[in-house]
Amino acid sequence: MISIPATLTPMSFEPNPPAQNTDRELWRREGDDKSDPENYYQPSIHVTEHGLIGISVGGTVHVRPIVEWMQISKAFKEEN
Repeated sequence: MISIPATLTPMSFEPNPPAQNTDRELWRREGDDKSDPENYYQPSIHVTEHGLIGISVGGTVHVRPIVEWMQISKAFKEEN
């Protein structure tokens, strides 16, 4: 028999209300993947409620202020 220590409580399975998405999508690549008809997994660019730019590619999202994106671009151009 498994016992739960007195300091732990069982998990609650009460449903949490969904978080409100405040991001505004600017662009999403259109794809022709039959398993992703809504293009949910395609690369996209969005703006957060705080004015940050988010870029989503391959399941990873990077969010930065526009000035940092420009600094990254400038540094890349200088290296190449």
